[in-house]
Amino acid sequence: MCLLVQEMKERDVFSGAAVISFAPWHMLMGSLIVRHPKGTLLIDPTFGTQVAEDLEGATAFAKLLAGDVSKKTPTIVALRQTNIAPSEIKTIAVTHTHWDHVGGVRDFPGVPVLMSRLEHEWANRQEGAFAGGTMPQQLKDAQSRIQGFEFDGPPVLGFESSHDLFGDGTVIALPLIGHTGGSTGYLLTGPHGQRVLYVGDAAWEHLGVDRPVMKNPLVPIDADLKQTAVTLGKIHAAKRDNADLIVLTAHDLVDWFHLPMCRELPALTE
Repeated sequence: MCLLVQEMKERDVFSGAAVISFAPWHMLMGSLIVRHPKGTLLIDPTFGTQVAEDLEGATAFAKLLAGDVSKKTPTIVALRQTNIAPSEIKTIAVTHTHWDHVGGVRDFPGVPVLMSRLEHEWANRQEGAFAGGTMPQQLKDAQSRIQGFEFDGPPVLGFESSHDLFGDGTVIALPLIGHTGGSTGYLLTGPHGQRVLYVGDAAWEHLGVDRPVMKNPLVPIDADLKQTAVTLGKIHAAKRDNADLIVLTAHDLVDWFHLPMCRELPALTE
């Protein structure tokens, strides 16, 4: 597994977590790539080649949060700068349907898109340019290839249920409800037993998991604050009780130092 970076910028810690600190927060926008015998998996394709158009039609609040569009590299463009060919991607999975996690779906036509059924239903209820943090046009043409899954598996890491994406225990979806109506985390197990829990936007910074604390209250982006707090508590406990577990938040570069960059991976050989 590796990290595909599409943007990096620096903000202060207070802008991403409910703590009084102006220390630097090294924020990133990125995707995860997981090579699997059943085909390479792309998790959270952040930006599409239409990112400028997406933001042009967005609300002033969304534009303020997003920042400079010229510094955002579309997922498929970033992929072409590595040894991973876009044609290698056989499956897309998303943690949630906010605009900066599904923007690149349109650039991988024909590739199945996996998300929890709860998230799919929640996303379909959103209407407008930045409804609930979503941009509905990003998934409009992908509806036929969205495969909503149930959390039909046993408890894992203190979460009440799970879903095994490939049936072999290497990629297990966990319910992280709160940030959106069906937010999902992915527990990834590498070939040497390394376990990585990618929690998407359940927290923006590692402090959100380590303390744990909520996001900056001045940024009302969590759909259900009470459920987000419950989810954060479960993630915190999972990290505390499992010394081998690496927890990755979606937007904190500090967490991502545990993984190699995708540009470091060799080309796939038959």
